[in-house]
Amino acid sequence: SLDDRTGTTQTTYFERSLDDCAWTVLHAWLLVAEGRVSRRGRMGATLTGTRAWDLSRLWRAWQEGWLDAALAERGTPAAHDQAGAVRPAGLSASEFGRGSR
Repeated sequence: SLDDRTGTTQTTYFERSLDDCAWTVLHAWLLVAEGRVSRRGRMGATLTGTRAWDLSRLWRAWQEGWLDAALAERGTPAAHDQAGAVRPAGLSASEFGRGSR
């Protein structure tokens, strides 16, 4: 859930959307979520999630010029870097996507 001055927003993912985003929801520290928003009274909302992306991976993709490919990913993210190198063995996709700058 997300709390800010407008209230609480909770995101729920149902089974029908899990093929596209379960890996990301379970492995990413910060998410970009897409879905349908429903208001809950004056102060709060619920997001029924349909897609999810790892925010740090999207940031890196934007910096390196492959954002469209990152946004098109479904399921477990592919190993990817600017030169198209394969992810190093023993490094998960979420760790590989975080990178350091």
